[in-house]
Amino acid sequence: MDAIFIGPVDLSNSLGLPGKLDHPLVVESVANVCQKAHSPDLKVGIFADSETIAQLYMKTGVDFIIYSVDSRINPP
Repeated sequence: MDAIFIGPVDLSNSLGLPGKLDHPLVVESVANVCQKAHSPDLKVGIFADSETIAQLYMKTGVDFIIYSVDSRINPP
C-alpha cells in the first residue's frame, strides 16, 4: 500500500492563501485530491495543527491526519 501526503501550508500558498488552512478553497482542494487519488492501494494523509482543522479535513475523505509536529511538543 502506498500513500500520498498533502502539505496544507504548501497548498494554501499555491492557492494564494498563505496560512489559511481552513479557507473553503483549501478544504475543497483537499477534497478534490482525496477524490482523485483514492484507490484500494493508495491512502491520502494530511497535517492539521488544531482539532478544528483536523475535523474539517476529516470530512474531505483523508485516510489519516498527522496532528501537530514534534517541535511543538514540550518535553516533561
